[in-house]
Amino acid sequence: MRHFPAGKRSNMNTLKRKMESIMNDNGLPKGIPDRFLWGISRCYGHVMKLRDRYYRQSPERSGKLPCMVISIGNITVGGTGKTPMTVYLATMLQRSGYRVAIVSRGYGGKASRTGGVVCDGKNILMDARMAGDEPYMMAGRLQDVPIVVGSRRYEAGMLAMERFSPDIILLDDGFQHRKVKRDLDILLLDAARPFGNGHLLPRGTLREPVEMIRRADIMVLTRAGNLAEPETPFRKQLSQNHLEEVAANTPLFISSHEPYLYSIHAADGQEDAGDKPSSLPNPSLLKGKSVFTFSGIAKNQDFQTSVTNLGCRIVGTLAFPDHHDYHDHDFSAIIQAARKSNAEMLVTTEKDDSRMAGRFPFPLPLAVIGVTMTIREEKAFQNLIISRLTETA
Repeated sequence: MRHFPAGKRSNMNTLKRKMESIMNDNGLPKGIPDRFLWGISRCYGHVMKLRDRYYRQSPERSGKLPCMVISIGNITVGGTGKTPMTVYLATMLQRSGYRVAIVSRGYGGKASRTGGVVCDGKNILMDARMAGDEPYMMAGRLQDVPIVVGSRRYEAGMLAMERFSPDIILLDDGFQHRKVKRDLDILLLDAARPFGNGHLLPRGTLREPVEMIRRADIMVLTRAGNLAEPETPFRKQLSQNHLEEVAANTPLFISSHEPYLYSIHAADGQEDAGDKPSSLPNPSLLKGKSVFTFSGIAKNQDFQTSVTNLGCRIVGTLAFPDHHDYHDHDFSAIIQAARKSNAEMLVTTEKDDSRMAGRFPFPLPLAVIGVTMTIREEKAFQNLIISRLTETA
């Protein structure tokens, strides 16, 4: 991974935040920079449509792995819950008697280019900087589930087959990766903003035109916990894009993200006894605490809401870009701001904790918040997946 001087990293982070602000706005025109990005988005959309036609007209360009493949993906960048869903499915399929492996691009990890085994199901063989934060985090969560990374997902899938002979490969973030055939395409959409601001990258967060959701076999609206009518934004935007038939023809499920206290690191940087994932600490340890939060995920504000819902009183916060690579100056900024705010404890996400990997000995206790996925009509969801797999087999 290439490292930049602190000043350059700060400028890059500022530019990234400005871009994220534009991509996540209401989509209305605001000036020349906005129109410039809109023009790029239009060109990008045409390219993605040509790419889609390329794969539809020549299906042999997608390689078939010698096992069943379930793809978990989204149509917008960041924050829809691909990792919690992948963990959920791996656990559910294991309980149903399947041997499962996960194949991920390994975004941000050094092994993404070369490919490699993050976890053999028993031992974690790479750190987060090598594996990427999300594969590393999944390796810490799951038991007896091998995880392989590589930007060339077909080759990574074949490596998983040769080493571990799974019945099913879960293709993490696979909706746009058309080089691998899949038996089931699960598409995740944020319930509040299923298509972002309606614009394609870089003006918005759409990774491809909205009509591409027709490829999905199952759709899941995520982060729906606080919405009284979670299907309303989705159905409204389908109607605006003349895609009403999608709702009629594709099974739709509703899910929520449930935060929990994953671990607590003591003030000297060592883990407290009993705070391993198999022995989760009691979330009541956080209630009433004055905390300083920091995170570098796609939806930092949602994380702060989760911390508040766990009973904490947030006295300060620092937000970094998604997949942020923490360095010494970040550590210093966090500690200085936390001390100024008179925080009793630091709080971060499981994903951020995996990226830091114990490199920074925080002088305050550090609580790590994980997220699980819960699905309404869970039995119907699980039965549908198993029935589709049975039909494929």
